[in-house]
Amino acid sequence: MIFFSGVVEAHLTIDGEKSELKAGGYLYETARAVRRNVDSRVGILARLGNDGPGRIILESLVHDRIVFDPDLVCGDQPSFLVVEDMQGRTSCYSSFTCSTSASSQELTRSLDENSDVDIVVMCAGALYHQPLFSSILDATTFHTPRPMLVIDVASSTYDHPDDVRLSRQIRQALSYADVLILGQDDMHLFDNEDVKTLAPEVFMVQGGSLSRWKDGRHVSTQDGDRLDIYRQLCSRMG
Repeated sequence: MIFFSGVVEAHLTIDGEKSELKAGGYLYETARAVRRNVDSRVGILARLGNDGPGRIILESLVHDRIVFDPDLVCGDQPSFLVVEDMQGRTSCYSSFTCSTSASSQELTRSLDENSDVDIVVMCAGALYHQPLFSSILDATTFHTPRPMLVIDVASSTYDHPDDVRLSRQIRQALSYADVLILGQDDMHLFDNEDVKTLAPEVFMVQGGSLSRWKDGRHVSTQDGDRLDIYRQLCSRMG
């Protein structure tokens, strides 16, 4: 199975007197796209609050047949909520949310309940928030057998509160990563470094072009997008 780890968001869209609350964000959208178009063996490793937004997310995961551990529902803290209006203004309610405070013990226990964890993807917001960042690393690296760890930066999918901090934590994650996925919008985080050597395997998406490097050597460049990367990765699952 492939597990997407990080922050699952609930999005509240307000249009005058009308409003809509639904699951959203990069982690959820990517997991759903992979489940629908690539491979059915998809799970999410994240915490949800036992509140209205959390229940909406959980209903969406059940509807999309995405595996989720109900023991990761937290009763005393809210879910991560993003509020958007029709003027393009966005507010993120992330303070004291359970989504960014999962412990290593919780995530390790959740992963250990699955005997077929092939890939763990650390998505976007998980690379910024502590202690979530360290908890995912611990759960992944101590799982037996150790799954492939994929870092999908996708920094353009959320506001950059502190690029220096984000860049520092990406570098820490790269000490354990097997695969790094980058887009053109992520390049500013690496100060003109030779990104193809940052992980054993590196994918770069630029416009409609997809390039791949293995051990620092160019393997291929072809038409493609992020979903094509996940097709390649999922084809390696047992």
